[in-house]
Amino acid sequence: MELEHGGQFKTGVDQGWMDITGKEYFTAETPGFVWSGKLSPNPLMWIRATDRYINGEGELRIKMYSVIPLGTERGPETDQGELVRWFLETPWFPTALLPRDDVMWEPIDENSARATLTHGGHTITATFCFNETGEIVRSETMRYWKNDDGSYELKRYIGTYDAYEEFDGVKVPTYIEVTWDLDEGDHTYVKFTIDEVRFNAR
Repeated sequence: MELEHGGQFKTGVDQGWMDITGKEYFTAETPGFVWSGKLSPNPLMWIRATDRYINGEGELRIKMYSVIPLGTERGPETDQGELVRWFLETPWFPTALLPRDDVMWEPIDENSARATLTHGGHTITATFCFNETGEIVRSETMRYWKNDDGSYELKRYIGTYDAYEEFDGVKVPTYIEVTWDLDEGDHTYVKFTIDEVRFNAR
């Protein structure tokens, strides 16, 4: 599955919103994705970020003007974080949430259920909430947050979904917000609006 998006992004808790455009490719049967985004702090500057989860390994790279390295993240915490990203973005390709050997479900109440994903040595448990028509409107799990001193800590990680539209017979959200639940309060850092969706992209 392939999508293109616009929206806004924050690079830090105390930073302002920046315009962002991006393209992302997903595999649904086996967890995996590649995302490339372009941030525009001002008309004369841009930052290119690439995010991926392939064969159980995650990586984040950031470059100014697409060539000057600003940082790279790898390691077990990054692997877990990128798998969480894939899991919470599955409402865009919902067949990935069908029960199978590595995805198990259990009910919570009439409007929510708990899903557990196992892949790459990590187990992710997320709560998904549904509206009266069965659309996913919220998700919540734990993801590693990197502190200023370089240490990692599991924090609540929340997605909200809205503005469902149909693409190739599949109804998916075209708006998503992502929020960290930090000690100092909620930190919403992603607001994506989907422009195009293509299934079975090659």
